[in-house]
Parts: sequence; structure tokens; C-alpha cells
Amino acid sequence: MRLLLLLMTNTFPQGEVTKKLFYIIVKVGVPTLIGVSHILSQEMINVLP
Repeated sequence: MRLLLLLMTNTFPQGEVTKKLFYIIVKVGVPTLIGVSHILSQEMINVLP
């Protein structure tokens, strides 16, 4: 991750880096959040009688 950030800082202007970083965070974070919430909701359903 640090290497990726370093590469981005060297090749893009600051605004582009922020956009790309935001894009990566959204691209990785959103599916992770969906997965975690799905697993948690499944657990809650299993707990109910």
C-alpha cells in the first residue's frame, strides 16, 4: 500500500492522488462493508428462534 502511494505521489498531481486514493478506498471498502453487514445479519437471523 505504501509503495502504491509512493508511485501515485510521483506520477500524479496532488488532486489526482486524492481522487485515486478515494477511488481505491471506495472500491475496496464498500464491498467489505457489504460483506460484513451481510454476515452479521445472517448471524442475527440464526440467533432468532
